[in-house]
Amino acid sequence: FTDEFRAALAPFSVIRFMDFLHTNNNPVSKWSERTVPSSGSQASTKGAAYEYTFQIANELDKDIWINIPVNANDAFVRSLATLMKSKLEPGRVAYVEYSNELWNYVFSQADDNMKAAVNEAVAGDKTLTNGKACTRAMFDAGTGDCSPYWAGYNRVGKRTVRIGEIFKEVFGAAAMNNRIRVVYPSQFANPGVAEQVLKNIKTYPTDPS
Repeated sequence: FTDEFRAALAPFSVIRFMDFLHTNNNPVSKWSERTVPSSGSQASTKGAAYEYTFQIANELDKDIWINIPVNANDAFVRSLATLMKSKLEPGRVAYVEYSNELWNYVFSQADDNMKAAVNEAVAGDKTLTNGKACTRAMFDAGTGDCSPYWAGYNRVGKRTVRIGEIFKEVFGAAAMNNRIRVVYPSQFANPGVAEQVLKNIKTYPTDPS
């Protein structure tokens, strides 16, 4: 890393790599699809390699905030956690966020998440719809608990819980909320969404913290 780059990061204790990892509109779902250090470009729609985020943290003594692509499967998350455990120095803290601004339909990930939520709810996941069984036709009507938007909001919570579970399995319970801090993101201008999603998160039987 150049002296100019190091100087630019010097004032900060935590570096968020949302754009570095090209989180918005990221197409990756499988670990094999990701950018690696030997890739020809570190600036494609897949973003840069996670290895460089760990290298930056280690060399500059910074904590990091990383983002996971919206379509990343559980195997992706587990591989990322395993890579982080092997590459990131023990003294460094990692904040882990599921995608970015999943309420903002300017970005494709918001629509991807909502469609995934509808599919999961139609398949039988009532945790996304306050316990109500919803058909695709009911989601098309978009009323009451069968709102695709609310299902999408709740899925962000559901996926955040699952990401926390996987990191807990890899790092151990003692690391959670200490070395590993899984973040639930929401919009400051609309706190009601965060309130309801956090209430919904509490209904899950597992505790990733």
